[in-house]
Amino acid sequence: MGNSFANSFIEKQKELGMRSRLADMKQAKRQRDFTLAMNMSQTRDRVYWMVAFYTTMFTVGVTRAFIRKSIEPLPLKYM
Repeated sequence: MGNSFANSFIEKQKELGMRSRLADMKQAKRQRDFTLAMNMSQTRDRVYWMVAFYTTMFTVGVTRAFIRKSIEPLPLKYM
């Protein structure tokens, strides 16, 4: 009788240990996922900002060139 009680106690301890490890693994996965999502969003924001910045710089440069007449558009018959 005492032996079965000890076995059930040991089994419960093993089960609790596995649950604890599983909870730790889930928490670590959540942390990795959060970090990955943050890195992806920061990279996306940087790319968006750079595209907007260089598009603005290109537009300003082309506009200045047309205002100064340093770039002449092709005549319509060549297009």
